[in-house]
Amino acid sequence: MNKITFVTIIFAIAIISAGNAQEKGTSELSLGYGRLTNNEVGNTLGDMLTTIFTAGTVTYIDTEYAGAIHARYKYAIASNLLLGISGAYEKAEDKEKVGKNIVAERKSKIYTIAIESDYSWTNSNCWRLYSGVGLGYNMVDTKSSPTATSTDTKISEEKTHGLGYHINAIGIRAGGVIGVFAEVGYGYRGIVNAGLSIQF
Repeated sequence: MNKITFVTIIFAIAIISAGNAQEKGTSELSLGYGRLTNNEVGNTLGDMLTTIFTAGTVTYIDTEYAGAIHARYKYAIASNLLLGISGAYEKAEDKEKVGKNIVAERKSKIYTIAIESDYSWTNSNCWRLYSGVGLGYNMVDTKSSPTATSTDTKISEEKTHGLGYHINAIGIRAGGVIGVFAEVGYGYRGIVNAGLSIQF
């Protein structure tokens, strides 16, 4: 089954599900996937600056970001306002090149936990248009391993901590008890992210 067929089936299930507007006192549990997170954008810019400041001596190649997997629980304190908690996970890999030699391979695991709120602009039985914001804690665990060509690079592990944030400019949820959602914003969930949600 290809991805387009899978998405079409999920979307159809969501539309067929019984309509249920988000009302005060109800909960929503969601699972999604996003690309182009603030971690990816920020690290890419940082690597570019390193290359510039070292006059091209140090570069990072074969960079891969897996995208962010995220889960959320939210509770409707009003029919148009949800509060809750969110967690996200992302991993990345690249290689550090000094001159003509690849001296190290880096692997990073990125974790975020945050408190979030959503405000619904419209809230009907079959769809909801909303915006939101999340603020919390971000931890990046990076392990650097020397390659066979490296002579003085050692295995190192670094943990960095900082502010985790996400601004959801606009999101749409379609369906009833079971629904699908898509969002455009910037932060730990990615510039574009989508997934499934359940209301109860």
